[in-house]
Amino acid sequence: MNCLKNIYICYDYNVANIANVLNNNINAFNMHKNDAFKAFLREIAIRRYSDCKFPIENDFGKVKVFKLLFFTVAATSSPNEMGLLDVFDKFYAMPYGPVESDIMNALDNELVNEIQFSRDSITCDLSDANEFDSISKAVGDLLVINPGLLHYKPFDLVEISHKWNCWKQNYYEAVKNGISSKFIPRELIMSDIKFFY
Repeated sequence: MNCLKNIYICYDYNVANIANVLNNNINAFNMHKNDAFKAFLREIAIRRYSDCKFPIENDFGKVKVFKLLFFTVAATSSPNEMGLLDVFDKFYAMPYGPVESDIMNALDNELVNEIQFSRDSITCDLSDANEFDSISKAVGDLLVINPGLLHYKPFDLVEISHKWNCWKQNYYEAVKNGISSKFIPRELIMSDIKFFY
């Protein structure tokens, strides 16, 4: 049984701002990343709110979304395959784990703090999001590995991300050098032991 009665693609102050901020702050080189991120938001919202086994609760804040994005992207990669790292290619080791800096910077420029989804609607400009079958497949593949991941609390996801060696190595080096973040080369994510629990 599907808990979503209807999925409305429309504007709401908070989520529409995410789409507008992305459109205004990611340069033309990164427009594919913008659309891919909107497709990712759509996919996690549909999967999260169509699952009747878990209580409906709005917990899609930036920390949770950034962790889910990292896990989704990392799950598509292997030592010989970039997967979605070809699109989301600027992960930095930060205090709360790996964060895609282009997406974070676009959202931070507008100080958007929450992504608002409800049980009966998703309010975001996602007109181009349906084109990204690879995003849908990637989220689906991640949920095969850990079916409950979308329901984890944000800081439970942070703890999981802190198990990754690519984060540990780069974050500790950043701290040692007196800075709060350091770029994580794609190759380190591709070859890392992957933790999703």
